[in-house]
Amino acid sequence: MPKKVEMVLQSSEPVKPMELPQKPPKFFCVDHATGRAFLKDLILMVGAFREIEDGKADESQVKILSKKAQEFLVGIGDQLMIDTGLNEKDIEGITKELNNELKKR
Repeated sequence: MPKKVEMVLQSSEPVKPMELPQKPPKFFCVDHATGRAFLKDLILMVGAFREIEDGKADESQVKILSKKAQEFLVGIGDQLMIDTGLNEKDIEGITKELNNELKKR
C-alpha cells in the first residue's frame, strides 16, 4: 500500500450556494403584552444580579433570587419544549453532552 494517498472529491453537478430563508427565524413568537412581561422579568433579574455583584444583597435576598431565577428558567425551558417539540430523549442527550463537556474541564 502506498505511503501517500491523495483523494479528491468532486460533485457531479455544479454546487449552488445555500439558499437562506427570506426572514430569519423568530425565537420569540409571543404577543406584545407577553413579550413586555417577559422583558420586565428579565430586567428585574438582571438588576437583582447586579445588586449581588455589587455586594448590596444579603444572603436571604440571594436565596430568593436564586429560587425565582430557577423557576423562571425552568418555565422558559418547558415552553421551549412545547413550542419546538423537544422531549425527554432530547433532555437526556443534552445532559449527556453537558456531562461530557464538564469532564473535559
